[in-house]
Amino acid sequence: MYCYHMFGYKESYASELLSTIDREGALVPSLYFMRILAAKAMGLNDIEFIIHHLLPNVISPIIVAATLAIADEYCSVYESDGVDITKVDKDSKRQSIIPLYKLDTKWMVTRKMKSIEGIQYAKNLEAIELSECEISDITPLKDLKKIKYIELDRNRITDVSPLANLTELEHLKLYNNLIRDISPLKTLTKLNYLDVHFNVDNDGSNGITNADVVRNMPELDTLDLSANHITNVDAIVGLNKLRILDFSGNNVSDYANIKDKVFEMFSKQLDEYNNPERVSCGFFGQKLNVNQKVAIPATGGEFTFNSPYSGLDELAEMFELNTFFLMCNPSYVSNGMLDATEIGELGEGDKIIEEMIESIEYNSENKTFTVKVKPNTTTEKKNLKIDVNATTGELGFILTGIEINQETQSEETKTEGKPETKPEGNPETKPETKPEGNPETKPVSPVASQNKKASNEKISALPKTGGVSEGMSILLGSLVTAIGAIMLLSKKRN
Repeated sequence: MYCYHMFGYKESYASELLSTIDREGALVPSLYFMRILAAKAMGLNDIEFIIHHLLPNVISPIIVAATLAIADEYCSVYESDGVDITKVDKDSKRQSIIPLYKLDTKWMVTRKMKSIEGIQYAKNLEAIELSECEISDITPLKDLKKIKYIELDRNRITDVSPLANLTELEHLKLYNNLIRDISPLKTLTKLNYLDVHFNVDNDGSNGITNADVVRNMPELDTLDLSANHITNVDAIVGLNKLRILDFSGNNVSDYANIKDKVFEMFSKQLDEYNNPERVSCGFFGQKLNVNQKVAIPATGGEFTFNSPYSGLDELAEMFELNTFFLMCNPSYVSNGMLDATEIGELGEGDKIIEEMIESIEYNSENKTFTVKVKPNTTTEKKNLKIDVNATTGELGFILTGIEINQETQSEETKTEGKPETKPEGNPETKPETKPEGNPETKPVSPVASQNKKASNEKISALPKTGGVSEGMSILLGSLVTAIGAIMLLSKKRN
């Protein structure tokens, strides 16, 4: 038997566990009662029955009841010591009622709580804080009309429609769930805090794509839409009370209508000494697919593509910059994911980039990116997939979908392409002759040829018509001198 006494609902369910009444009014054993009889027949004692059959079915409502730190008003996974949980400093160290366990998924941790069934009876509930659980169904909240504060971040929520009737809501934190559609929140006109960032799947796919619903939330002070796949945020223009805004890490391409709003907020953020309200704006990190698959000849070359961003250069000019794309750095992409290499070491992908990419530059006048590719001097064809991080300091924008295929020079092309090497200073000297019958003899490299030429100059400099070497001339001269001296001595003796 379990009673929802903490919710003010005290009806006992003992009779439901033991029996039900059929359509004809007859009392018949319930499924629960039959399970008890079956367990007894198998020889289970009371303790074994409770552990194996009873607890697994009642653990969820027990956990829900245990998390009600302040009955009827507040529900939290943390001890509150009677303090209003909506006023607690979230950065302070708080004692958790339910322990955390580590995960290898995007959520990283969990309290293993999967259901809030039973909380629907807490009619006076005003605040809920059930973060870092495994809750997927929030239907039990749909009729809690007094609730003003909800934090259900790091759960498994996909459907937010049960919140549509909670029109008194002022604070809603739903980040790191699996939500794709936030349009049911259009009725929550009193919201001053909305955090729905990072609602993508484990692999970064899906997530929220449309944020137009925030037009209906004029009271918003804090809005976090970051790390999703939102393509347009023009709806922020009419939010005049916004103090903290973040839509970074999405797929926004058009800044034409929002550049004034972004400039106003980000300018205040940069002026940290005159920003008592701590106004901030995250607008960078927009990832766009430029869909460039190009073929480059072995001799190298370049290709150009248009910038997918609109109004971004105009925003840069408001900050007295020519562009936000002062540096364009390529990142290797392997199997659709960025290559992860240890800091300070070149990964295999980085080596390929160094071998192939000469430069990537942005021209703000014609709004184009140009990628220059080096010649391929190897005997293998090359394929490279990259993302480009176009950045000014910490303000980066990401271009994806770039694939470069490069041919290789044939051995014949490489041989024909090399100029014939002749010794310097002696244009009449014949080129080196390769021995016959040995076609595999490698040509002499320019460096070796130079060394051999220098040695030959020291040893001999014979012209085509013949003659004697310089060394031989000296030797003959010495010999003639010696013979003359001997003949002179012979005459004196005579």
